[in-house]
Amino acid sequence: MKNAVVFTIIYFALLILELIAGTLDEFYSFRYITKPLLTISLGFYVILNKRLYSHLSNFILLALLFSLIGDVFLLMNESYFILGLLAFFVAHIMYISAFFKTKFFNFRRFLTITAILLAFATPMLYLIIPNAGSLLPYIVLYVIVLMVMVKTMYLRKGYVNPLSYKLAISGATLFLISDSLLAINKFVFEIQHINLLVMSTYGIAQFLIINGALFEKRNKQSLFKYFQRQTSS
Repeated sequence: MKNAVVFTIIYFALLILELIAGTLDEFYSFRYITKPLLTISLGFYVILNKRLYSHLSNFILLALLFSLIGDVFLLMNESYFILGLLAFFVAHIMYISAFFKTKFFNFRRFLTITAILLAFATPMLYLIIPNAGSLLPYIVLYVIVLMVMVKTMYLRKGYVNPLSYKLAISGATLFLISDSLLAINKFVFEIQHINLLVMSTYGIAQFLIINGALFEKRNKQSLFKYFQRQTSS
C-alpha cells in the first residue's frame, strides 16, 4: 500500500477523531491535539512529496502553516477570533500565490465566477453586517480574498488535468461553505452541531486542495482509480 493511501486513511481517522472531540463535550479538550494534527499531517505529506513533485510551491506549506496558526487561535476564546481570521486571510493569499498563473485568466469565465460569488456573498454580508461591529472591515477583506481564492481554483479549468481541477475547486468550495457556516453561527444565529459541520467541510477542503496541487502535473482522471491501483500494486 503506497503512501498516498496510507496518508488518506490516517488523515480521515484524525478527522473523525476531531469531529468526535468537537461534538462531545467530555472530549472537547482533545481538540487541542486533533485539530492542529490535521494541518500538521498535511504539511508533512507535502514535504514528503516535494521530492516527487518538483512543481509544488513553498506557498502550499506557508498556506498550511498559517492555517495551523488560525486553527490554534480559533480554538481559544473569542478575543483571539480576529487573529484567527487574519491567519486564514494570509493562508488564502498563499493558496492564491501557489495556484495562480496568468495564463489561466479567461475574461468570460472570470465574469461567470464573479457573478456567482457575488450572488452568494451579498446576502451573506447583508446578514452579517448588523452584528459585525468593529470586525466589519476585517470580514469584508477576508470575504474578498476568499472569493479570489475560489476564483483562482475555478480559472484553472482546461489548463491542468481534470482531476487536479476538480479536487482544487471542490476544496475551495467546501472552504467557502465552512467559513460561511462559521460566520452565520457567530454573527447571525446559532447552528446546531456547528463544530461537526464546520470541521467536516474544512477538513475535507484542505485535503482536496492539497491533493489538487499534488496532482496538477499528473495525467490522472479519477482519485478512486488512482487509490485502487495504489492498493493493488
